[in-house]
Amino acid sequence: MRLYILANFIFSFLTGCKESKELPPFNMADEFNDHYEIFFEKDFSRGYTWIDSGFLFSHISHKKYDIKKIHVADIKRKINYGSFNWPDKIGSYYFSCGYWNNKMIYLNSDDVIYTVDLVNKMTDTIYSEVEFNFMKDFVMSGNNLISINNVYGIEAINVLSTNRRMFLKPYRGFIVYTQNNISLPVSKDLNLVGGTDKRDSTLTVYAIDSSLQINWSRDLKYTDFAFETKSYSFKDFFLLKSEKTIECLSKNGSLLWSKTFDRKILNYFPINEYELVIVFTDFGNEMTGTSPDKSLNFDVCLYDISTDSIKWQRNLFYQTRSFFVGKEYILGFDNENLECNKIDLKSGSMQKLPVSGKVEVFRDKITGENYLLYGKTLFW
Repeated sequence: MRLYILANFIFSFLTGCKESKELPPFNMADEFNDHYEIFFEKDFSRGYTWIDSGFLFSHISHKKYDIKKIHVADIKRKINYGSFNWPDKIGSYYFSCGYWNNKMIYLNSDDVIYTVDLVNKMTDTIYSEVEFNFMKDFVMSGNNLISINNVYGIEAINVLSTNRRMFLKPYRGFIVYTQNNISLPVSKDLNLVGGTDKRDSTLTVYAIDSSLQINWSRDLKYTDFAFETKSYSFKDFFLLKSEKTIECLSKNGSLLWSKTFDRKILNYFPINEYELVIVFTDFGNEMTGTSPDKSLNFDVCLYDISTDSIKWQRNLFYQTRSFFVGKEYILGFDNENLECNKIDLKSGSMQKLPVSGKVEVFRDKITGENYLLYGKTLFW
């Protein structure tokens, strides 16, 4: 199975390096299928950017005046929908934006959902019949708006019938808000969300369906909540990562297999149904990056599920890092030292290549597909 889920960017990117028009020093034609040139209005600079359902969303700000907008583009069809003005004249901001039925859907205040048609830019307002507490971000699963990275817990609401709402136990603090995530790619039928903390050492994830009902749940043991729970959705099963363990669960919640490692798993990327790229670390974590010298020493390996064996393993030491898992290679970028570690997925052979400027890796919030941004060009 060729997965959409290729990668999740890890942690932070360099902010002080100037962007370059030069291409990265590897063969773009071999590594990427296509590209898109990001273009927005003159005198505007790009801020926080994300990708949702193949659509680029970017906060842009005027370089001289206090003018902020949202730039939207369809990456795959190469359609630039232009910039959308802030609808709130008071000056507040979008809590989050996303794509839904050829519209931009966003939150700007409690209990109110807005949609903007991407073509005619007409705005509609949806008033909720129940109170909700979306704080930071969300994804759309069919007509259900599901919160992620929410400090209040797991929350979802149907935007067509806003009395259909679910809320799961909130957290006790802000440190584990990233545990509130969702399995990728996001499905219209069944998703794993979570988790919420029952006890000091337990997180719970939930399988919720299109009716916002909980089909089943699973408890996970933790000693360090900063190591995220991360899940991926296949046709017949879920893969679920906790602190040191990866489990395979059927869509009805039964355990198919489980593998516990002797090291903590910082991240993992399914390549197909039987092979996983796993990132191990002995110290530090994804939230704080703690280590003796504020860098991170970790091992990247290819794990074969069918033989329960590690095919190859490579040690990397980065201060800032991001991964792009492509068709044949893993591209690991150290933006601090302007280097790219190019690792062959089959053999694990690695070569260091220089990079002339800032490289960013984005993950589509819905499909899980990853994109590489170099200068103003987005590659995939």
